[in-house]
Amino acid sequence: MAKKIGRLINLGLAKESSRGTAVAATNWLPKSNITFSDKVQKAVSQSSYGTIGEGNQELVALKWAEGDVEFDLVDKTFGLVALATFGTVSSGAFNSAYKHTYTLQNDNQHDSLTFWVEDVAESNDIFFELCMINSLNITAVPEDVVKCTANWVGKSSEDTSGLSASYVAENKFTGRDVSIKIAAATAGLDAASILNIKELSIDFSKNVMRDYALSSVQAIDILNQKFEITGTLTLDLGDDTYKDYMLDGGYKALRIDIVNANVTIGSTNPAFRLDLSRVAFDAWEPARPNDEIATQTINFRAMYDITNGNIINNCYLVNETASY
Repeated sequence: MAKKIGRLINLGLAKESSRGTAVAATNWLPKSNITFSDKVQKAVSQSSYGTIGEGNQELVALKWAEGDVEFDLVDKTFGLVALATFGTVSSGAFNSAYKHTYTLQNDNQHDSLTFWVEDVAESNDIFFELCMINSLNITAVPEDVVKCTANWVGKSSEDTSGLSASYVAENKFTGRDVSIKIAAATAGLDAASILNIKELSIDFSKNVMRDYALSSVQAIDILNQKFEITGTLTLDLGDDTYKDYMLDGGYKALRIDIVNANVTIGSTNPAFRLDLSRVAFDAWEPARPNDEIATQTINFRAMYDITNGNIINNCYLVNETASY
């Protein structure tokens, strides 16, 4: 077996037309790390054989695949990740490019993906069906590209052959492309000032479960459950504004805009926007080291907004891909 580095592993993605039925890769994701792999749960026999030691059998009871994929936020392939996260997308022409508007699908069987894994070093190719995103983290800091970590759950692998990755040029984003606004309500987000945020971390959690039944080691389905959005903002410590957000128990609207203004597609720019209608602030933590600038961290959680009738008021991706 040849030794290799992770750069020799290619990951292809495709939306499944029928959940759990493989579809050929439509996008190849440039990743920085992948731990997604086969897992098993074994049933250990407790029968005794006249010794104080273990029994004599450990049987494979359940099979699945699980793990993380780490990647830079890219404007095209991220569209599939966003679809897997939110469940529904509507695409249309926009300023000679395309806008993909995502809404939270209000059921427990969101779209699944097929994963195709090409091992360039060994020509040992495999694929995974019914891949469901369990969680997605997006992190932005001033000095680096915007990074994502997605945790996935799927069926165990099957062998294949002849995979050949085909990457396309994609636009990326850095900290300078990220702006964050807070307003009393979503109607005030356009006019709100951009905040001087030092670090953003936002998490989308879908609490995926593997649904098993008798007669198979494979799950009969993989289901998303409660949907949650939480995050953390870090900024310099000034007045008590963010501390008061925690103490007063009020709610705000929050906008995250990620726009690469240095790239033009059609007559617009690659972009991702997320507007949250009603955000609660759970915790506030100051840091006051003697020889450094004091900072503060505020945690937030997206809540359901009765007035708007949603959790996510607006979410879209702008790129040069026609549809997903």
